[in-house]
Amino acid sequence: MFEAFRNAVVPFSCHLCGSKSGWRRVICTNCETRLAGLIQAPKEVRDVLFSFPIFTLGIYEEPLSTAIRTIKYRPSPRLWECLDPFVHKVLTISRYRPEVVIPVPLHQERENKRGFNQAALIGRCVANACGAAFSPAIKRSRFTRPQAECSEEERRDNLKGAFSLAEDLCPESFRGRHITLVDDVATTGSTLAGCALVLKELKPASIQALVLAHSYLRRQTDR
Repeated sequence: MFEAFRNAVVPFSCHLCGSKSGWRRVICTNCETRLAGLIQAPKEVRDVLFSFPIFTLGIYEEPLSTAIRTIKYRPSPRLWECLDPFVHKVLTISRYRPEVVIPVPLHQERENKRGFNQAALIGRCVANACGAAFSPAIKRSRFTRPQAECSEEERRDNLKGAFSLAEDLCPESFRGRHITLVDDVATTGSTLAGCALVLKELKPASIQALVLAHSYLRRQTDR
């Protein structure tokens, strides 16, 4: 009876669909169940050619796409806390085992405004699930437009010279090791490619990327 009264007086709604979600819950049971089914074991992206392997845990479609946008732009770190166990579970039982996990960085101004870097939240979960080291080894050297606001051609130019290695790194800690870049979304892979180019200076054994969701290209016949 008290719970019903509390929910009536201070109602909480789902950050995805807007329905009632219960006391201090940012996601309803229905959306939580749907998201759990959309996060799968890492699958290599093959619809776009990259110079290194990119793996994805899901497809950038509803409701996962809304969840990713809400985490970033609402912003809602508590919504990520709901996704974290699903990501951790699929990685724990998979064979995906990087040695070092590095998140795609935000510019410090944007991170201060948002309060967190969503790629770092995902990256820490990946490192924990896979038994890997976590390192914010890359920094964003200059402020850039969000990639989502750029055309495919603009995406490449937008990120030229945008990344560099963080200060006080020990290159020997990365040399000869298998590195995984982590981000929330990959579309053309321009952001990941810019980061990978900088990481090559560390002479790792390999570089690959893992994202929460990939926006697959659609052919004319798919529309």
